[in-house]
Formats: sequence, structure tokens, C-alpha cells
Amino acid sequence: MTVRQVKSRLRFLKIPLGDKYEVRETFLYVTTNPQQCRRLPRVFAIEMWFWKDRLVRYNVHYYGSETSEAITRFMNAIESHFKLSEAARVSAHTYQCGNVSVSVADTNKRTVSLRDLEGEKILNKRVDESYGLKP
Repeated sequence: MTVRQVKSRLRFLKIPLGDKYEVRETFLYVTTNPQQCRRLPRVFAIEMWFWKDRLVRYNVHYYGSETSEAITRFMNAIESHFKLSEAARVSAHTYQCGNVSVSVADTNKRTVSLRDLEGEKILNKRVDESYGLKP
């Protein structure tokens, strides 16, 4: 999705201009605004990263019990909804579907993360530079 497509669905998101890597990021903690809680009743937080106007990382944290049984039910529901198959599994909580990595509850939390693997390279380079690390 592009920034424009995301903004057309989530008009209330504030997405800043890009940096020198053409990266834009937005974080939304739904709990901080009652109106947002009504719009996204099960969502605790959203994190979106764009590279060259294209969504390349999308993390969503949902409300709900984080017992092992509840996390297992959550994972099964997400896997079923996205039609993630065992053949696409690359680790306990991660699937690879073409150039997209999908992680479900990888931190034993109610989270879903989609990452464009090409865009992930530039995001990692940007983070490394911010910490003064050399690639």
C-alpha cells in the first residue's frame, strides 16, 4: 500500500515526511484517544513504516489475554485468516510469503507483523546508522 492508500483508510494517522532514506514512520497508541478506541476497538497500537511511499513494515498489537492458551488461539485465528500454511513457516512464529515475512505473536504477545523483506534491508541500515554501527 502507498501512504495515500493508508491515509484514505486511516485518515486520523499523522505520517511525517521522509528522511534521507525516504523512510516515513508512524506510531499510534490507540489507548491515548477515546475516539481512536471507538474506531479500532481491539487494537492497542499500530506501527507503520514506509519506504519510497510504500508500506514496508506493519505491526499491530491487539488487546486481550496473553496466557499461553489465549496466544495459541490468537495465533491459530490469524494463521487461518491469512491462510498461512505450514509450508510457508520459517520459524515457530514466522511465515514467508514471497517477499513478505509475516510474524504472529513472535514476542508471545497478541501481535501481527508484516515486513517487506526488500524494505527491511533499508530500515535495518537506517537503524544501524542511528546507533553508529557499520553495516
